Amino acid sequence: GDHGEAFGEHREYAGHSVFCYQENIRVPFFLFNPSIFKEPAVVRDRVSIADIMPTLLELSGLETDEGIQGKSLVSLLKKGLDPAPALIYLESMYGKEELGWAPLTGVIEGDYKYISLPEPELYNLVDDPGEKTNLARIKSNISRKMDKKLEELVIRYSGAAGDSKRDLSGTDIQHLKSLGYISSFSGKTQGLVDPKKGIIFNNRIKRISKIIKMGKLDEAEAEINRIMKENPEMINYALISQLFKVHQNRNHIDKALDALREGIRRFPEMVAFRTMLGQMLYDDKRYDEVFTQCRNILEIDSHCTWAYILQGDSYDQVNKPREALENYRKALDLEPKNISMTIKYGELLIKNKQLQQALSVFNRILDNPDVWNSPDILYKIALFNTRYGSMMKAEELMRRAIYLRPEGKYYYSYALVLSKNKKIGEAIRNMEIALKRYSDQLSEKQKNTASRAVRVWKQAL
Repeated sequence: GDHGEAFGEHREYAGHSVFCYQENIRVPFFLFNPSIFKEPAVVRDRVSIADIMPTLLELSGLETDEGIQGKSLVSLLKKGLDPAPALIYLESMYGKEELGWAPLTGVIEGDYKYISLPEPELYNLVDDPGEKTNLARIKSNISRKMDKKLEELVIRYSGAAGDSKRDLSGTDIQHLKSLGYISSFSGKTQGLVDPKKGIIFNNRIKRISKIIKMGKLDEAEAEINRIMKENPEMINYALISQLFKVHQNRNHIDKALDALREGIRRFPEMVAFRTMLGQMLYDDKRYDEVFTQCRNILEIDSHCTWAYILQGDSYDQVNKPREALENYRKALDLEPKNISMTIKYGELLIKNKQLQQALSVFNRILDNPDVWNSPDILYKIALFNTRYGSMMKAEELMRRAIYLRPEGKYYYSYALVLSKNKKIGEAIRNMEIALKRYSDQLSEKQKNTASRAVRVWKQAL
């Protein structure tokens, strides 16, 4: 299993992101292969998810790289041999990356689990499997020893990057400590919120979200202001997002924009606030400001597809087709298999009279097998082919669209394409289906055109 689920044992409700208590990380590991494992067996030794890959590689007869994290469990599985004493690493970076809290790292060895936080934790998993009694201060000698082992482990594995290995410099180690990744006892987490404290406020923020959905905006705003005033250290991305939602639901555009700008001021490296601000400015037709936001986003993350798309849309709105197409090309370079974006790019090419390029783009979409199960996309490409490409391809695509989703407009257009391809009998049959079975889906103009076409086609026969 990939993870467990917490149901309030340590104030995390119906989740698995914040903590690394046993309810989150103690999961089963099943292996099944009758040709390898002749008899069923239960192995009660504690192992790590990091051990899975080297185990599967050895079972498959493949070599493992010497720098791999984790160890093969084959001897344990086949012969029941006890593994070497294992120091199992654990971490959760959700609190740091999403909420600005202290990162959570730790190790398990023997009976003890140690968690490195501003308020460190030590549990005896044999005597206290529910992790209710923190022994970090009572058994400070064990805490310090495990803290040191954690630090050594992080430094050892942080020194490996891809296929190359290097020793961390003193500056590297200080950087890791300043970010809060190693050693509670080295004072690593000064100024960072301990997740044990943060989770209390995170639950309050989740309640605020529910209140907003219920339309109780005054109550939600009052609670937000209360947290900001009483616990300014708890002002995080999630709290400012709720303030933004309050103003957005009231349609107070300027206040909503101010909330996003405050989020950017507090969390300048977080792209989410900038993307929301850029979208709001675009909706308000403030394109010069959109360009500024997109440039700022791309300085932080040069691979942000969304920023290129929004710039492309904005350039399209201010009638700068070359710049619009350039930004869409950059977005597609990053996400070449993004179908909706490719269609938008093709439509932009059509708008700028680059019809052959557009035809090539649309037909290239058909290389994606998923497209052949999307009647809307097939129909759109078929219509484009009727104007600028192949009528035979248009016929094939519309036939597939009808197979996936029989609709009046599909039968109507398919019949017209069949007539162009000189298949008059099939054209009549399909247009009559459109008129008889799906008449309510056709406009009056389409019905009149369809009836007239059937009469003309029958006369031709």
